[in-house]
Amino acid sequence: MLNHLKFAVEDYQFRFSKRMEIEQIAAVLHIILYRNRFFPKYAYCTLSGFTDAGVPKIFSYDPVGSYEETKCRCNGSGAKMLQPLLDSWISRKNWRCEEGKDHKCTEEEVVRLARDVFNSAAETDVKTGDMLEMYVLKKDGFTVYEFPLRSD
Repeated sequence: MLNHLKFAVEDYQFRFSKRMEIEQIAAVLHIILYRNRFFPKYAYCTLSGFTDAGVPKIFSYDPVGSYEETKCRCNGSGAKMLQPLLDSWISRKNWRCEEGKDHKCTEEEVVRLARDVFNSAAETDVKTGDMLEMYVLKKDGFTVYEFPLRSD
């Protein structure tokens, strides 16, 4: 699947002599997954990147290829525990008061939140691993964080 996506992006760049935008890449991944809808690959994909204007984008997919743009996404066995917390604190969903709704989380806050929620998931979900590897994408590159989860 990754090879198909990589080929489509490189083919586009060769044919049109310009970079494919992240929204176009999202649509191509949708087509690749949707082609296999009767025999799905059962891959829950997440695609992230930046627009030409530098706006971050995250796209979340189901195995059949349906996708949506979202502010944050988590996949895997602990996603049912983690995603509501991320939606609440990062996307500010279900906040009943106006206080804090306009707050933009800093990188340090998001990294700390992700580490804490994955620690919680690792304690209750046996399929969540012993190490959290987190990639923070920025316009000028990316930062990799690694945190041990279980201490037993």
